[in-house]
Amino acid sequence: MEKRIVMGLLTVAAFFIAQKGGKLFLMIDGYAALPYIQKAIWVRGVWYMLFPLLLLGLFHGFSKMAAEAGVATRARQGIGIGFLGALPMLLGAAALAGFRIRLDPGSIFTGCVLAAVAEEILYRGFLFGQLFRHSRLGFFPAGLMGALIFGAGHLYQSQDPSTMAGIFLITMMGGLWFSWLYVEWGYNLWVPISLHFFMNLSWNLFPVSENALGPLGPNIFRALTIILSIALTVWHKRRSGEAWIIRGRRWLADTPRQRQPLSFASPLLFLPLGIALLSLPLAGQAQRTLQGRVVDAQGRALPYVNVGLPETSLGTVSGMDGSFQLYLPDSIGSSRQVRFSMVGFESKLLRVDQLAPASGEATDITLFEQAIELSEVTVLPQYKKTRTIGKERPGASMAVNFSISKLPNQNLGAEVGRKFRMPGKEAMVEQFHFYVSQNNFDTLRLRINAYALENGRPGAPLMRENILVELAGKKTGWIAVDLRPYQILAREDIVVAAEWVYYAGKGTYFALPISVPSDGVHFYQYGSQAKWKKFPMMSSAMYLTVSW
Repeated sequence: MEKRIVMGLLTVAAFFIAQKGGKLFLMIDGYAALPYIQKAIWVRGVWYMLFPLLLLGLFHGFSKMAAEAGVATRARQGIGIGFLGALPMLLGAAALAGFRIRLDPGSIFTGCVLAAVAEEILYRGFLFGQLFRHSRLGFFPAGLMGALIFGAGHLYQSQDPSTMAGIFLITMMGGLWFSWLYVEWGYNLWVPISLHFFMNLSWNLFPVSENALGPLGPNIFRALTIILSIALTVWHKRRSGEAWIIRGRRWLADTPRQRQPLSFASPLLFLPLGIALLSLPLAGQAQRTLQGRVVDAQGRALPYVNVGLPETSLGTVSGMDGSFQLYLPDSIGSSRQVRFSMVGFESKLLRVDQLAPASGEATDITLFEQAIELSEVTVLPQYKKTRTIGKERPGASMAVNFSISKLPNQNLGAEVGRKFRMPGKEAMVEQFHFYVSQNNFDTLRLRINAYALENGRPGAPLMRENILVELAGKKTGWIAVDLRPYQILAREDIVVAAEWVYYAGKGTYFALPISVPSDGVHFYQYGSQAKWKKFPMMSSAMYLTVSW
């Protein structure tokens, strides 16, 4: 077998080992309980960075290891180019945020420093670099695998399918763009490392975009960064007289090395990306805010009431004092109805214009307790059998993100759950466990909901009261919820879900891992009053303990 083929196969195999190695260890209880920063160091620092560097040393000799990774020399040049290229994003984000800085050293270390260095070494220096330089693959074949995986790795930022598709496209194309810069700057990995760092830093310091897709304003500055980085590359080539490395057939296959005349064809291939960013149907439209307070018949505040437009993703949850803020695009007509609902109370529908009076004053909404005839709880004298139902890999590469960093309360009420197959006899749900893969909120609360299935989707609630769980100190890992006090009984299959209802302090992301493929069924409600979305062959890392 030819050396180039062996090198290509070894590179791909080693890449997947690096990608999955750290996450497999996180499935072990001792590792799963580690703080988030230690997990990031373990996965990115050890498996994404040190493991590929070790392999490069074994492949080419340790004297050539740094050169093969692209970090041996010209660090000052790479950092300078990355900083200049990212200036539009840094300055633009600062202006859009009113120059208000959100400083979180832990997030800067994990999301900027560690992410930039480790991901660029693994994706660019190792995977793309080895395939492009040593297996005779062209730019697109060599770059496509890493770009696709890089794009899939950012899907946790999405809240709906259209956002997911946009994030995937943007991050995939961004991976190819970084690979192109790496090559045309003479295999200088410091260029994409620096650009990656400063771009992430702009999002970290100035919360103007909730995900990689983002609204119109930040995307204008991102497009300017792309254009500026291309212009700097063209300027460098003309000034130095260097030939373009990727040209002609080299986009698709390796060709004999020869000096090519300077041409603008190479960088212009990336300009459509910047144009696409500007033409995306983004959420930068005008909006209005509905606000008020939800109370009971005695005027007492009702916390955690679901508020939103029925069957849409526009919704929120009332706070501890019963107050709420609901952001609606101006395209929503005044006659549209907003629903208020909570277990134990009658739902109420009000028109938008009833919640936005001409006086501009906040409105009080009164909910009345609901007289529900619930079946009498049967407490079995002794549980003879116990079964664990569910559980998926907590180290899954995909995740679903609850939060919107720019307007965190806009996505309150988002809910993630899975279907559980009951034993076919009346059983009591004793415990619910779910796994949190990412969380940098100081404090947040979740409401645990159990539903009967109706037409294959979550239907009537099985609880009589709120079941709340608080996560403090950026807690991640397995979360256990004791459901025995609530006496939830079921004979048929049920759905148990975690609903985000409260946050306090700083935070930008909160995510649960998703396994694909899976024999489970995953459910997601994008807003507090949205339709349930059903995803067969997907499931969250959740499990129940039931007894009968």
